[in-house]
Amino acid sequence: MSDALALDGKRMRVVDRAEGAVLDRETEFVFAESDGVFTAEYRGGAIRVGFLVGRRDGDLGTFRYAQLSASGALDGGVSRCELTLTNDGRLRFAEHFEWESRPGRGTNIFEELREGGA
Repeated sequence: MSDALALDGKRMRVVDRAEGAVLDRETEFVFAESDGVFTAEYRGGAIRVGFLVGRRDGDLGTFRYAQLSASGALDGGVSRCELTLTNDGRLRFAEHFEWESRPGRGTNIFEELREGGA
């Protein structure tokens, strides 16, 4: 049986973000996952490039992220996340983050892009 919450090959975008978050609706994530370890590269909008690496156990995960904003700020932090499915069967990723390079914390929500990118 396949894992409906598997991240491998998923493309996601932010649909809701914390106040003051750098990510925006133009930021796209591309995930890979193997044996409970996941990574993602992300870019777009206010993010020049970012990376995350973490572990997943069922619908819960923890990860670290590092990113370079379009303005040149280099930041990073730690997150925990929950994975669920939307009503139409797409993957939803709720990220609860805390910066380590600057003050701030919050929650961002990403959702899997449909075929064709919408």
